[in-house]
Amino acid sequence: MTTQALHSHARAVRWTLVAAFITGGAARAQVVRYGVMEDSARVTLRAAWRNDSAQPERAYCVRRARIVARVISSTKVDSIFHVLEVRPAHVDSASPNHVAFACNHGTPELHTHTPATCLADDPKYCAPGGPEAYSCQPSRDDYEKLIERGDQFAVIQCDRVAFRFYYPSEYVAPVVHDSASRSTRHVPE
Repeated sequence: MTTQALHSHARAVRWTLVAAFITGGAARAQVVRYGVMEDSARVTLRAAWRNDSAQPERAYCVRRARIVARVISSTKVDSIFHVLEVRPAHVDSASPNHVAFACNHGTPELHTHTPATCLADDPKYCAPGGPEAYSCQPSRDDYEKLIERGDQFAVIQCDRVAFRFYYPSEYVAPVVHDSASRSTRHVPE
């Protein structure tokens, strides 16, 4: 075989492995996920960030993203989620503690968490800093919305340069009691 034929064959084998993981083998594979905010998205989000403790959370729709699966071995896959572009979302309501919005189906979502600790949704009860300021942790509602929408990922911006990607596989579903009073767990796909 020529060198070019070997490279083509290796590429075909690699894509066959990726396809196998995506279509069912991924349940047996160890998958590591990485999130990357590319320059164009980062510039937009940095420019909008404010350190005001009374500001409401903001919402964005991921307009362009690229997901790259990199096969490490027959049991290991790295998935790299690149966010290339974001646009402000239509917001139904917002406060320093939450933002209600939705992006089109199949469009991942991004929202901000404020640099404040708030005792209520009213901005007058917010103070800069404190134990809840700059939180990069998704809430239960954030995870449940992600799973309900069927998105592959979502993002939280929690400081001018800090972003937290989160994925459905991170959420452990609550225990559901069936009619025989046995506890079962719904496992998200």
